[in-house]
Order: sequence, then structure tokens, then C-alpha cells
Amino acid sequence: MHREPHGIAFGGDTLRQASVGQFTVAEAQYAPHRRVEMHTHANPHIGVVLDGSCVERNGRRAAALGPMSVAVKAPGDSHANEAGARGTRYLLIDVASEYRVRDIFEEYRDLRGGVLSALALRLRSELAIGDGASRLAIEGLVLEFFGEICRAKAERPERFEPPWLRDACEVIRARVREALSLDTIASAVGVHPSHLARTFRQRLGVTPGHFLRRVRVDRATRLLSDTNRPLADVAAEAGFYDQSHLTNVLRLATGLTPSQYRHAVRAGTTRSTSKHARQVQDED
Repeated sequence: MHREPHGIAFGGDTLRQASVGQFTVAEAQYAPHRRVEMHTHANPHIGVVLDGSCVERNGRRAAALGPMSVAVKAPGDSHANEAGARGTRYLLIDVASEYRVRDIFEEYRDLRGGVLSALALRLRSELAIGDGASRLAIEGLVLEFFGEICRAKAERPERFEPPWLRDACEVIRARVREALSLDTIASAVGVHPSHLARTFRQRLGVTPGHFLRRVRVDRATRLLSDTNRPLADVAAEAGFYDQSHLTNVLRLATGLTPSQYRHAVRAGTTRSTSKHARQVQDED
């Protein structure tokens, strides 16, 4: 059993690294089929797969992690890794021990699509930029990353009580392309609109309108990641009025336009201040 050395990329090649406040953030590359023997980390440790894939083993348990999957480890958790056929590129976050990451993270989580994947990519971008503002930006993005995970946890199954609340969320997901009103959703699940709105905020911490917007953003980002469909088609499929509406909402949610987001996920960079970002902005 091995403890990690000075760097946080145990067994891999650290491409860049920054220590900011309570966090150390690094981008690391693991060669194809690279095996990392059983080891532990001294601090809470988060790894986001940016590109490629890997298999992580913890005792008898094995998890296959693809792009935008995250693995969280408490101090002393023993595990081994094997990179996939194309290798693995990670975003790694080492957290000061006083942060109780297990209170906000499951051990494994799929982050593909939505705000979380954009935050991970923006963290990678700030590491690459490395200018005078990057330290502040990195610390803020890590905290925002944690905050989004907390929001996601609010949608766990045990939160969906009374039972009609789960039904209301399914109505929103199934009819995301419609111009839904509070009355329409409430009528579909048999409750009064004011009771629906109050219970949504009490149990899920958001309004029905905010929930609908998150569903639309998640659907749009998955379509941008997984398909080559034109932006106008993505907007329509995700329930936005038009491409301009999609661009405005996605920029507010992720800091990226649809073209920038698609390029970032596929090319592995989100330098929104770069020449490419300025070029693709014209397409949106």
C-alpha cells in the first residue's frame, strides 16, 4: 500500500497544478492501460475524468468511469486504477481535511451534461491560463462546483415526498418542450398550484420554473455533447424558444455559448477568452 507523494496525481503525469486556499487542483495524464497499484490519499480527493476512461477498483468493487464521471475518496480510502485504451486525462481536486466532502458527494457520480461538466471544464481552462486572476477564479469555481453538487443532491429519491412531487418532476421532464404553466403541472398531479409551488421550494429548494430551466439546460448540454445536431435543433428539442434563447440561458448557467460548450467537451478546453472562443461566439 502506498501513500501519495508530494504531487496529487499519484502514478500519473501532472500537466499543470495550482494550490489555492484550501484546495489543490491539477490536470494529469495517464498513459493507455497504465495501472496504478493500490494506494490512498492523505486528504479528501476528487477526480473528474475529462477525457478517455478508466476502471477504479476498491476491494471487490469495480467502477468503469467515462468522460465527466467523478470519483470521490476520503482520506485513507484504498483503491487502484487502470487507464483505458486511449488513456485517461483527469481533473484532480485535493481538499483540505476539514472539508467533509462525503457530506456533499456520493462516491461516484456521472457529471455528463449540465452545469457541473461546464464547471469542471472551466477549472481546467483556468489551470491552463494561469494568469494573475486564475487563483481567484479557481477557488471560486471549486466552491461553485461543490454548490452544484449540493443542489443535485436535493433531487435524490428520498426528497420526492409526497409521491405527487415525483410525478410533477416527471411531468416537467416529459413535457420539457412545452410552455408549461404552474396550473398545467398542478392539474396533471391533482394538487393546487400554490401547494405545488410551496412544496417544490420546501422539498427541492427551487421553484418549478428553476427546475424546468435546469432540465432544459441538462438536455441541451447532453445533445451538444453527444450529437452533431444544429444548434437550432438542439434549442427546439430542449424546449427553448429559439437558438438565441438557448444561447442566453446556457451562457448564464455555464459561462459558455452552445458552440463553446460543444467544442470544450470534445476538444477538452474551455478557454473562452481564446481566439477560438471569439470565433465560435459569432456562430451563436
